Amino acid sequence: EEKPAEEEEAKEPEETAEEKEAREAEEKAQKEAEEKARKEAEAKAKAEEEERKRLEEEKKKEPEEDDTEDKRPRTKLKPQFSDWDATLGVVLAQDGALVSSLRGDALAYVIKSTRGTVGVTKGRYYFEVQLVESYERRVFRVGYATTEASLFIGEDQHSICFDHDGGMMTGGQTTRS
Repeated sequence: EEKPAEEEEAKEPEETAEEKEAREAEEKAQKEAEEKARKEAEAKAKAEEEERKRLEEEKKKEPEEDDTEDKRPRTKLKPQFSDWDATLGVVLAQDGALVSSLRGDALAYVIKSTRGTVGVTKGRYYFEVQLVESYERRVFRVGYATTEASLFIGEDQHSICFDHDGGMMTGGQTTRS
């Protein structure tokens, strides 16, 4: 029996030894690449899991050992600067979020100061300050003070501050590093 011509054309020619060797090498390289990618993905997942566990452990350790949870109700006050607990020449803007000063004539030589409206009792806190503009006198201090402290922060034992040069000041004494 004769096979139709179409059937003979559809039949693929047998691959040569070189083609077979090349195909097998390509398949092997592909399997190796897939295995390498799988191992890398597993290693990445393992590293991410270890990092997640480390962060969870760190979060558990975060409170200081001698610190207890403060069960008192939180204040409803908005932290801002106080206009009634300030020196002459202090001007507040943006609902107490921005402090400016009068600087005309003799007022340029008057030290200005204001306190915040919300206090800190315990725990860890931070705040940020941005010096928007500065004039001839560039003395600048920022820090913490008790209610008994002078408005001139750093001048007595009831306050601590950092100044424009990076010095730490308390009790009227400045420490530079």
